Amino acid sequence: MKRLVSRREIGIEIFELENKNALVEARLLDTVHLISLYLEVNPNTRVIVDARCEIANSPYKICQNVCSKAKELIGVVIQKGAMKEIAKKVGGIEGCIHLRELTSEAANFCATALIGYKEGFGLINPDFNKLSEDERFNLTKELLKETCYPYSR
Repeated sequence: MKRLVSRREIGIEIFELENKNALVEARLLDTVHLISLYLEVNPNTRVIVDARCEIANSPYKICQNVCSKAKELIGVVIQKGAMKEIAKKVGGIEGCIHLRELTSEAANFCATALIGYKEGFGLINPDFNKLSEDERFNLTKELLKETCYPYSR
């Protein structure tokens, strides 16, 4: 027999704005947290051009003070090495491990949405997925080099 004692859910959605930027909306929800993160990303440069955070629920009122750290994400480029930069900007003793986790997940998902962008496929375009496996691999091999098993061979 098992008894559920806690659950954490992270949900991420990406929208294309009128200015063609990507708006990444991410939420972390568990028994004591409700954190929302909003990242606006220029898909051409992969640069975070705007960022904000809202903490609607947290174990301590002081936790809401870390929302100002989200602005430090402006200028981060979503590329290799971004996770270390994200951890420095929103994690640590002045930040929040949960905001770091949420930001990392949002950046990873955004990177996935941008894979075919420079090749003219836009944000997660079904036409990209219609390409053969070899075509998709050849378009993404430099971008994803050494990020996972298929790209490390």
